[in-house]
Amino acid sequence: MNRHLAWKVFQLLLVALVATVLCFGCGRQKPKGGKTPAATERPAKLKIEAQFKGAKIIWNDEQGRTLWEAEFKEAKAFRGDETQVKLLGVKANLYQDGKIASTLIAPDIAADSRTKEVRAIGGVKIISAIAKTSANVSQIIWKAREGKIIGIGEVKVYRGNLRAYAKSFNADTGLTKLVLQSAEVSLE
Repeated sequence: MNRHLAWKVFQLLLVALVATVLCFGCGRQKPKGGKTPAATERPAKLKIEAQFKGAKIIWNDEQGRTLWEAEFKEAKAFRGDETQVKLLGVKANLYQDGKIASTLIAPDIAADSRTKEVRAIGGVKIISAIAKTSANVSQIIWKAREGKIIGIGEVKVYRGNLRAYAKSFNADTGLTKLVLQSAEVSLE
């Protein structure tokens, strides 16, 4: 799997190099007459796009501890003014203090490696590896640096025989501490 990812990264770098050469030229000479082109004639900002199928992403914190590792069916990466990565068909392990705290399953995830935030949408399931808790929710925002999960929309939380339905929740990465907003609770 790592060789495949390394090959894909090499391909992305090769595409970037070719795009740079095409946009900016190799040793461009001044046009006849000795004048340089006006600023309006310069090429637009470089935009790079890549697509991957069936790979894995791993984020580490500043101390080298794993924050998350995500396997996905497809990814789209865009680099313009900002880098954006969209993962499709994702199963990700979220880490807390270097240990797996939860598993996140989502059809669509947007990840920002600069802020270390993940936004999962489209019917998300999260299962705690620490507490006997799981949740189904419309959208989850995970703030890795803060160790905080925010669940928004059609929240269903399961812990043992307790079922809770809410509009949203705030929790730690392991779902050991959950605060529900506008909740209904039932015992089954």
